[in-house]
Amino acid sequence: YYEKEINGKYATANTIKVNTDYYGAIISGNDTDWYKFTTTNNGKISVNFSHEVLSSTNTYWEMYIYRDDGVTGIEGSSSVYWSVPGNKNVTTSEIGLPAGTYYIKIVPYSSSRKDSSTYTLKVNYEQTNNYEKEINGKSGTATKIGLMSNYYGAINTTNDADWYVFDISNKAEITVVFSHEKNSSSNAYWEIYSYSSDGVTKIKDYKSVPGNQDVNYSLGELSPGTYYIKVVPYSSSRMDSTTYTINLNEKHDCTGSWKTTSNATCDKNGSKEQTCNICGRVIKTEAIPATGHKYGEWVIDRNPSCSKEGERHAKCSVCGTNKKEAIATLAHTYSDWKVVEEPTCNKVGKSQGTCSECGTFVTEDVAKLTHEYTDWTTVKAATCTENGTEGRECKLCSLSETRNVEAYTHHYGDWEIVGGNKLIPPIVKEKKCELCDDTQVYKDWSYSWIAIVAVVVLIGATIGIVNYVKAFKKTRD
Repeated sequence: YYEKEINGKYATANTIKVNTDYYGAIISGNDTDWYKFTTTNNGKISVNFSHEVLSSTNTYWEMYIYRDDGVTGIEGSSSVYWSVPGNKNVTTSEIGLPAGTYYIKIVPYSSSRKDSSTYTLKVNYEQTNNYEKEINGKSGTATKIGLMSNYYGAINTTNDADWYVFDISNKAEITVVFSHEKNSSSNAYWEIYSYSSDGVTKIKDYKSVPGNQDVNYSLGELSPGTYYIKVVPYSSSRMDSTTYTINLNEKHDCTGSWKTTSNATCDKNGSKEQTCNICGRVIKTEAIPATGHKYGEWVIDRNPSCSKEGERHAKCSVCGTNKKEAIATLAHTYSDWKVVEEPTCNKVGKSQGTCSECGTFVTEDVAKLTHEYTDWTTVKAATCTENGTEGRECKLCSLSETRNVEAYTHHYGDWEIVGGNKLIPPIVKEKKCELCDDTQVYKDWSYSWIAIVAVVVLIGATIGIVNYVKAFKKTRD
């Protein structure tokens, strides 16, 4: 699978197989590596050229593809080649070829710009009769196609022209359906021409195909006969080498059945498409939902402990995929609790427990103690006029506290008369507190009327006596 020197001419080319990796190296500025491959059926190819990536964007290799004479290029020109830069690998566009023998030539860009590292060469081949076959650059070598079927092609170079020839046996309205992989540009990248049986007389004006949409190119109603279609790049500076699809659509209503294009798997959608039974056009595509994994019973791979998660898995019975899942750690089993810091009335204590499984320990608070106080004792006795004070002390921590004792209320005895009388008011009374000898005095004027009456009587009597004396003297006189 490595190119064998001397292979500097097509006559000594190394024979290689399609769809297989081969290796080679340009070991000098004049080195040329020739390879020969054969296809036994019509089909399409593309060539991969990969290498150790360099930082330079300059071209270091050139790759040519020839027909069986080792001179004529696949497009008819021997000067057509693919440049391979130092910083990228290259894959050619898809190229349709009839069954036969072909040659690949690898040369350095120049004697001063080459790379001697090993490269990889692979010819990708797929057998098909529905791909345009090079050399078809003229009407005389046009690829034969039929109505109502998909055919494929690609513009490989700026000078490439793909010619197709078709026949119709009955009058029919024909439309060329041209579709391709879309890009973001609305600029034209292809042009489609139509010709009558001489390959020169145009049927209609050409149709441009933009990069971002497909095109239907109506040829109108054609009489029985032979006709040509030509596809060319829009210009030497604007072309697209991706594979396009061309279909000569005879006017009809598309109808068809569904078929699966890719099967759904457990975790990936499949797809299906509805294809017209008449023209082969894909009418509609739909996704087939993923089936989802069908997992069996859980299998314990590692039991959990109180210090480490466990692990288990379940296996899908369809695809064999394993689903793994962690098993939560177990709770610690703490025992042998010990007080490591005694609590007081003012501070919480600490206790420590040890896990019997793994030895991990945990610390928890021990609640503060409750004060244990002595009985209240008098510090200062209360009186009738001043509050007193009582105190007590915690037996555990000697914390002391006091409280007020409210002053007593005076406790007086009965009122006693200590002066005055009913005839000579006021009557003076007093009472004394039995606790502190505080004395209260009260003057009672409630008997004043007696004194007033006595005075009035005395005055009246005095006036009466005076009047009597006056009368008595007058009588004597």
